[in-house]
Amino acid sequence: MKKFALKFVSMAFVWIMCMNAVMACTAAPKADVSKPEPAPKPNTYINFEVSAAVPTQKEDKKVNAATVKTATKEKTEEKQEERSNEPTPFVIDNFKVIQNALCKLGISNEELEVMIKEGKKLPEVLEMRNIKVERFKKALLKQYYAAINEGVKNKQITKEEGKMLRIAIKAKVMSWLTTK
Repeated sequence: MKKFALKFVSMAFVWIMCMNAVMACTAAPKADVSKPEPAPKPNTYINFEVSAAVPTQKEDKKVNAATVKTATKEKTEEKQEERSNEPTPFVIDNFKVIQNALCKLGISNEELEVMIKEGKKLPEVLEMRNIKVERFKKALLKQYYAAINEGVKNKQITKEEGKMLRIAIKAKVMSWLTTK
């Protein structure tokens, strides 16, 4: 009887502890996931001093139009400079890499497109054109390495990251299309 009472009490305790956690999660206030309001845009007009001669109404409109054009032109130039200073993320487009490797092996983009539309898989494409898998892997690795070198050259990744990426890609490519 003591063992049963002890088991019952311990089970009740465990159940109460679990329910407390569940109730705490469901009763807690929700996080505010609404989109923050965009910051107000700075004034796009340029302040200028008025000289002693007061322009007529037509001249005033020309001056305002010119300053607005100048201001917007300066803003777009500043945005372009900011964009050019931001580092772009390093991305490898696998389809382009494979497409370039197949081009180096003699399969044109048009032929490849037709084969893809016909539903051909990569091993079938290689077999149709009598291209050995090892030769394809070698050409593919060259294209991947060229993409990595481009990323290092553009300072999107460091040389160490490039080396690690080369090792990982080589291991992955060598595991593809293995013959059993």
